[in-house]
Amino acid sequence: MSSSPPQSGPDRLPSKHRFLDGVPPTVILLGAVSFLNDLSSEMIGDLIPIFLSQVLGTATVVIGLIEGVVAAASSLLRPLSGWVSDHTGRRKPWLLVGYWMAACARPIMAVSTAGWHILGLRFADRVGKGLRSAPRDALIADSTTVENRGKSFGVHRALDNAGAALGLLAAALVLWAVAGSATFKLRTLFWAASVPGIAVIALIIWAVREKPDPPRQKPPGTQADRLRSILTPPLLKWYLIVFVFWLGNSADGFLLLKAASVMGGESKLGAALWQMPLLAFVMSAVAAVFSSHAGAASDTLGRRRVLLLGWLLYAACYAGFAFARAPWVFYVLFGVYGLYYALTGGVERALVSDLTPKGARGTALGAYQCVAGVAALAASVICGWLWGIEVIGGPKAALGFGALCSLAAAALLLILNPMGARPTRAEKSP
Repeated sequence: MSSSPPQSGPDRLPSKHRFLDGVPPTVILLGAVSFLNDLSSEMIGDLIPIFLSQVLGTATVVIGLIEGVVAAASSLLRPLSGWVSDHTGRRKPWLLVGYWMAACARPIMAVSTAGWHILGLRFADRVGKGLRSAPRDALIADSTTVENRGKSFGVHRALDNAGAALGLLAAALVLWAVAGSATFKLRTLFWAASVPGIAVIALIIWAVREKPDPPRQKPPGTQADRLRSILTPPLLKWYLIVFVFWLGNSADGFLLLKAASVMGGESKLGAALWQMPLLAFVMSAVAAVFSSHAGAASDTLGRRRVLLLGWLLYAACYAGFAFARAPWVFYVLFGVYGLYYALTGGVERALVSDLTPKGARGTALGAYQCVAGVAALAASVICGWLWGIEVIGGPKAALGFGALCSLAAAALLLILNPMGARPTRAEKSP
């Protein structure tokens, strides 16, 4: 007769569901929320730089600034929302407010006529992301044990990427089926993308539950003392490595700009427009298939090995994008790029959770996302700036810089090794 799990442990699904074995229902519900949200956001997200460049006539350096500013706005809020959710023991309200802001901002993009309109709306959308991301990831970490933490984050990322893949496929279908100019096609797509946001809000309100935390005693010492106890040397090493990597991780829209310039021929867009979501679909579909496997592999093999493989693939992809000249090559590159996402997206979050005690995970995850976002601001600005300097190669120089940053981060991961030499399963849960 099998014994029931401890009262304080995470809830589990029956073991017959092999894909979900050991993954709590809370993680599945949060994955469903991310599925619907990405179904909406990815219908338009990667096409926004193309919309700005080809429809609104925005310069690439301005596009880089817009993408960097909105990424930074999102990331700078994550430590705050994570800290408050740690302090109050409540995660769900932050999810509700964050997803609601995104659902309200996206439809208005359909009637935007200037770059600053997009900047404001993207800013609101990303503020919502900044408010919800760290509390959501902390809720995932709180619901799991260390033995299945990588897999749980991987399953969540798999559902997230599956929604993105479906959204991108829908975007390609809309752009292919709708008659009219590129401007009309894109504006129609923006309207269609607003529909799933309503379902996201309903799902959070009626289905997502969080276990009430017991009242927490105020820890001894000042807030500065508590912050120092959270930001341990291994965690600070990890933040440094993350900064170096994300300094070369510009917005994915730049990859689509490169593809559009090759696949569109003389028009630089034209017939290639409907293929842009298909390229991103390949990336998201591959990430959806392999994310849970990559997370589970990091539970047994250790986070470092999986991350190293992912970052090396990233460097190879960016080098390939820099020199690609045949349209079919972009489909291959986006497929490999999706594998990079699978190997790193959930594993990085699991690693932060491993290095942090339960009551501080919102703060630590928010700080991790903040470091990445600040570096992403610089990355997109640098990419947009280098893109426009033809004398040094333009896109080749911009994408080559990203490849070099990834290689540097991989070297630092080997040298600093913040997680130690043992596989994660050998470590004790904090």
